[in-house]
Amino acid sequence: MIPSDLEKAVNLVKKHERYKQFIYPDIKGNLTIGFGHNLQANGMSFNIASLTCEEDVTFFVTKLDSLLHFYKYLSVPRKAVLIDLCFNCGVNGLLQFKKMLTALEKNDYDTAANEIINSKIAHERAVEDAYIMRSNEL
Repeated sequence: MIPSDLEKAVNLVKKHERYKQFIYPDIKGNLTIGFGHNLQANGMSFNIASLTCEEDVTFFVTKLDSLLHFYKYLSVPRKAVLIDLCFNCGVNGLLQFKKMLTALEKNDYDTAANEIINSKIAHERAVEDAYIMRSNEL
C-alpha cells in the first residue's frame, strides 16, 4: 500500500474500532486496547512499549514535581531513582517512603539510600536505586 492508501485504511479502522484507553475484551473475548489492538495475539511491539514508557516517565515527572516541592532541585540521577520507584510501587507507594523523602528534602542522600534498601520492595532494583541515590551516578 502507498502511504495515502494506508492512511485511508487506518482512518477506517479508527472509525470502526474507536479508541479505548483501557484494556477490554473484544467480541471474541481477546484482551484489546487502543484502536482494536489484540494484546493476546499481537502483544506490544518494542517501539510502542518504548513510547509508552516515555509517556509514563513524563506523567511521573509532572506528578512528582507537583507533589514534592524539592523534586525540581534534585539531580537527574536522583530524579531517575524516584521515577523508577514510581514504576515499581506507584506515586502513592513512593509517598509512603516518608523517611526517604524527608532525607531527600535535607540532601541526606546516604539516609535516603538506606531507606530504599530497608524498604519492603528491597531487591535488585532497590540495590541499584540506592547506589544511584548515594553516588549520584547513572
